[in-house]
Amino acid sequence: MIKKLATVLFSVWLVGCATTDEPRMGPEITVTPVRYQLQLTTTDKQQAKQQWQSFAEKYANKLKGKTVQLTWYSASGREFINQLPRNMGYSVTISRGGAQKSSFDLKAEFVHSQVQVGRCQPDRMGHFSNEVGCFSENARWQSMVNPQNAL
Repeated sequence: MIKKLATVLFSVWLVGCATTDEPRMGPEITVTPVRYQLQLTTTDKQQAKQQWQSFAEKYANKLKGKTVQLTWYSASGREFINQLPRNMGYSVTISRGGAQKSSFDLKAEFVHSQVQVGRCQPDRMGHFSNEVGCFSENARWQSMVNPQNAL
């Protein structure tokens, strides 16, 4: 009886110690540019200032090191841009809206690159993966986990 109990406990212990493979990041990386914009009307200067502050606070991490393109379409928009604080961790490029008409006084925009990495599913016996690049990733992983069986 004790031998059977010890065998069962030992088996459970072995299963509990088995390694589990998490999905690995594949070699495929997709970089997607994401454009963020804010268009303001400066008739109510206090509200425009609040909208600018909320925009800058909401995207503070994404703005760091980026260039914000500020485009003004009216004299009040230009005045508003000149009153904005500088040295906020991002650079500013100011331009005039040109010939195009706009119902807004100014527009602020910046581009942030979003990186997406594909995931490779672990190998299963008897099944071939149709994910591009995942065979080499899984083979590399198996070579690191089991160096004695390197491919």
